[in-house]
Amino acid sequence: MEVHAASVNPVDWKLREGYLKEMLHYEMPLVIGWDVSGIIKEVGANVTELKVGDEVFSRPEIARQGTYAEYVFMQPTGERLKKLRKLLKKAN
Repeated sequence: MEVHAASVNPVDWKLREGYLKEMLHYEMPLVIGWDVSGIIKEVGANVTELKVGDEVFSRPEIARQGTYAEYVFMQPTGERLKKLRKLLKKAN
């Protein structure tokens, strides 16, 4: 997905400063950031619930690379990836 917005959370700066080494196992260099919104730019052959152009938001697994990037890879499974328009429509 193409990143349009990513947030800075306490876990981000704590990881950057090395405070969570005992709790979370990760290798450096690590891209931080675990909240993201953007647009799907490409989908895999077996992806059926998302399509190119969908506006989505997500929180990737913390053990994976973060979202402070232009593009991020997301697994379209479970509750981690949600369509933004669908949720905004429900909110209205």
